[in-house]
Amino acid sequence: MKRLIAWTILSSWLIHVFVPILYRLYYGDYPHHMQNLGFVPDDTATKVAIIITAVHAVSILLIYFIPVKNRQVIPVYKGSVGYFYIVMLAASGMMVLLSSGSYADVLAGSLNASVYTYFLMFFNPQMLFLMYLFCIDGKKNIILFISAYLSYTLFTFSRQGVLVIALNAMGYLLCVQEGRLRSLKRQTLETIKKNKKIFKAVILVMAMIGPFLFVYSSNNRGTISSDETHTVGETIAARCSCLETAGFALYKYDHGNYDRKVFLDKYGMRNQMECIIDSSVPGSIFTGDVDPNQYFRYIFGYMSYEDARTHYSSVNFMFPIYLAVKYGYLFGIVLSIVLIVICSVMILNMKNIYLQVCMTCVVFKGVLYYFDWVMIWRDLLTAVATVLTYELLTKYILNHPFRMKRVTMGG
Repeated sequence: MKRLIAWTILSSWLIHVFVPILYRLYYGDYPHHMQNLGFVPDDTATKVAIIITAVHAVSILLIYFIPVKNRQVIPVYKGSVGYFYIVMLAASGMMVLLSSGSYADVLAGSLNASVYTYFLMFFNPQMLFLMYLFCIDGKKNIILFISAYLSYTLFTFSRQGVLVIALNAMGYLLCVQEGRLRSLKRQTLETIKKNKKIFKAVILVMAMIGPFLFVYSSNNRGTISSDETHTVGETIAARCSCLETAGFALYKYDHGNYDRKVFLDKYGMRNQMECIIDSSVPGSIFTGDVDPNQYFRYIFGYMSYEDARTHYSSVNFMFPIYLAVKYGYLFGIVLSIVLIVICSVMILNMKNIYLQVCMTCVVFKGVLYYFDWVMIWRDLLTAVATVLTYELLTKYILNHPFRMKRVTMGG
């Protein structure tokens, strides 16, 4: 499990830091966000890259060397993945019916308090995908299994479906035992050989339309600007990059050119706890405020307070940059490392393997990316609700066998 945690940290760095660095090495400049957040000097973007790299590297080393319990085996349950396909179909159908065919409508609140919202809390497709990928034996056709989740992401206009699959598949390959890996490879190759022409056609079509699907999804989300100078390559690199969003906050912090009072108020623990409680119960116990990250654009100076409050627009910090802005460079960086290690230790000591996997691949990843604690809490709540629902249904209704088969892992 340490390997999976380390891979989550490393893959976060590869996507959000290494990709824009490669882009700069090739084109000479960092990729720029299509929505033009604001001026971010290259030296500030580089500073962000150095801080995140240092925090992630030190965290991985500490996690590796700290004498904390690390399971050398992961239990794999024998069972069918038919339940996964049923949920994929139901979720896709509900999304099409409830979203009015546009992600922009979703952002405007068309799904708030809808059946779909509550459905996703207890039957989250991404959580189920991870649970089956890492924990369930019986995936008769791994390609069909992955295709089901990819199809769902396309239905929901998500641009991260392929990335989620690729990163978690790599995490699975890093953790699974060699014998099981050989078996999986053999099954996959046999499937491809039987359907060689079909797979060649699918690969060719996906290679040709992949970039256009990304742009199509972005247009559905309303996040492609009218600036025609942005190529598909820069759009993808900018979408991956954290250097501009985090760099913008750090640049404003360095020059004292931001509303620190509102920042400390909205991102303060009291306000975030109130938002967490309000997001967990029907109605509003407190003021009914929006998520703290919606105020990012006002705090750092290019959107009015009311516009930031009423127009949904998530902007991420990256964890060490958020804490550096809040507490200063030295304490913020040290605290980032400490909290990342504490999160890892907590995950390693969990008894439920399903929850362990969801916490690592979704909740912990959300901490590293960092929007605010409210969004992280929602991920945590969804992970717990989905795992609990799955175990109750499979054990008491679907009569799912829970006999454990021990499979040696690399750690």
